[in-house]
Amino acid sequence: MKLIYILCPTIRITVFFVLLVLVPSTASLSAQKTSPYPPLVAATIAHSPFPEAEWQQLLKEYKEKASEKYEATCFLLANMPLHHQAYLVEEVDSTMLQWLKAADTQYYSLVQHRNDTALFNSHFNDKILTKVDQAYRKATEAKRFQIPQVKFGELSDATWLSPSFIRQHIEHAFAVRARSPFAKRLSFQDFLHYILPYRAMENSSIEAASVFSNTYEKYLHSDTAQSIHKVIWRYNITAKRLRYWGGTYPFQQPAGACEMFFLSDENCANKVDRAALHLRACGIPVAVEYNIAYKIWEGRHFHLAVPTEKGWETFNPEESLPEHRNKGFKAALNIYRLQFAQQNNNPFSLRTPGEPIPESLSSPFIEDVTQNVASTFRLTLPFKDNTTHRLAYLGSFRASDFGLLPVTWGIIDQKKQIVTFNHVVPNHLYFPIYLDEEGDLQSFAQPFYIKTDNSKQGFTLYPYIADKQHTIPVRLECSYPDKPEYKEAAQRAVGTYVIASDDAKFTKADTIGCILKAPNTAWEDLQLSTKRAYQYYRVCGSPQHPKVYLGEIAFLSDRDTTLYTTEAPYNSQLSPEENARWKQLWDTPKEESTWKAEYDGLPYTAPDRWPDVTLRLQSPKIVNRLRYMAKHAGNTIEKGQKYELLAWQNGFWKRVASTIAETNALQQNLYTGQLYWLKSKHKKQESMPFIINKDGIQFFPQVQQ
Repeated sequence: MKLIYILCPTIRITVFFVLLVLVPSTASLSAQKTSPYPPLVAATIAHSPFPEAEWQQLLKEYKEKASEKYEATCFLLANMPLHHQAYLVEEVDSTMLQWLKAADTQYYSLVQHRNDTALFNSHFNDKILTKVDQAYRKATEAKRFQIPQVKFGELSDATWLSPSFIRQHIEHAFAVRARSPFAKRLSFQDFLHYILPYRAMENSSIEAASVFSNTYEKYLHSDTAQSIHKVIWRYNITAKRLRYWGGTYPFQQPAGACEMFFLSDENCANKVDRAALHLRACGIPVAVEYNIAYKIWEGRHFHLAVPTEKGWETFNPEESLPEHRNKGFKAALNIYRLQFAQQNNNPFSLRTPGEPIPESLSSPFIEDVTQNVASTFRLTLPFKDNTTHRLAYLGSFRASDFGLLPVTWGIIDQKKQIVTFNHVVPNHLYFPIYLDEEGDLQSFAQPFYIKTDNSKQGFTLYPYIADKQHTIPVRLECSYPDKPEYKEAAQRAVGTYVIASDDAKFTKADTIGCILKAPNTAWEDLQLSTKRAYQYYRVCGSPQHPKVYLGEIAFLSDRDTTLYTTEAPYNSQLSPEENARWKQLWDTPKEESTWKAEYDGLPYTAPDRWPDVTLRLQSPKIVNRLRYMAKHAGNTIEKGQKYELLAWQNGFWKRVASTIAETNALQQNLYTGQLYWLKSKHKKQESMPFIINKDGIQFFPQVQQ
């Protein structure tokens, strides 16, 4: 696999060219002409390190006696050259394998005679299971197993999988097909895709399916289960519990199948990969899927899908049960299924020879299945650029990908001068792009927002075209819009009040202030009606919402004091002279207090688990003000930070300003209708494109349509 990096002025697009490992020689081409097997199968055999006679014997036997097994073997062999793994586990400590097998045996002895109700209840968990597995875990973590022997390097499956492995795998797959009711009802083609494959994802280790079924089949009872949901429920419980028995994973490198008995800091992809192999080995058909991006935040997420009477239902292994059209997908963009076989309707297969493909859509195995979980639309756009390429793309904003990530593709019709996209997720901002002859990113139309409506076609496009006739003065206060959960927290902060007392228990206290409107993301002051010095001050949640929903607070005094005081946080609403008046009071040295959510300098944390926050002074002091801010994501402009402003122009993000904030806002003259991107140069901060409306207001299309 060869990576080619192409740099645009502000955007880098990584293009994948997947090179087949098996490039037939003249001799092998001659052999394929006389081969009784399909060309791709013959090519795999010709380049296998194992004797050709062994492959021929396997295929001949199945062709004569079991036609479906023959087709299944050809299916695996034809697709093997496209698959790779990054390492090969050559040897693991045999004593570790025996120890982990003993853990499995001991756990099974505890659960084998329990029904589902008895399997998961507080009595069993707390009184029986916890005592046994904690002792075993401690014993496991105390052992020193030998480090696994691992061979690293990209390996094509065709260069090391043997005829005996394929035979064992075929026999196992057909055996579970015969006894699993969930596999029996599949068509043969679905069986090939969702039970048969020996791998679920690229670059992971390959194991014999019997290794997984020997561990899990006795727990899942998939042969007698009434529903696939029940099987997944049992899997989730079992997988989490078995991994607890091994404790923390002891190695830096992989160890293959035995990893399923250890806890580790895993991402969703690892859990999905492992669960797919486990479930398929037990006769449960599953598909691996992932969303390539989200609408308004960074990242992607892998999950599994299972076929049910409702259609394909999705779930997160070890965490949730299958659900039809989970509401969580409203936040996601296109959903792609990873098949074992190369798919015909994806960029890898549709491109013209030599045409570059964006990395995000380069896999030969992806199939767009977004329609299974959400509504999509077919969209046709004008395309008048001159290119020999067949594909164009809709890009989504993503800061970590230099401002753009291609998320779906369309086919260009040069004669009609149009491009058609078949799987467009609505209610999102898109950038129409394609890759030119050199692989550089080019824009062929204005960015637009597509929104669902009640029209005949079901959607409306809102293009963003800059009005370059004049600029208007604008006050930029953030790089990312307010999040709903933080808006809700700000509303809950209304009614928060301050009391003061000379009694540490506040048996008798005076109310000296109350917050009457939702707080902002910048520091603001509440003037307190303090008439004398008190030793104790307390901020209390409102009677309606008795928790402290403030991101940061500071108790201020304008009196001279020498014990535990620092310069107060800067309030941009006040003059420098007024700011200089105030000191922040602490009841302990500042460095001993900043671990608390109300003082940690992180506005996205809050003491909202507690009903109050108390300042306990060593002696009575006058506190004149409470300086506070709303709980928020920290994506606001901060005084002293450096910011870069970019505009979408001619197909890429172009820097138009670089400045240091003098207050909690930036003053700029900007064009209306122009897409801008504001990002901090000093700290990690979320960002999203915005426009300036005719009233000079910063407007985020993604969340305000």
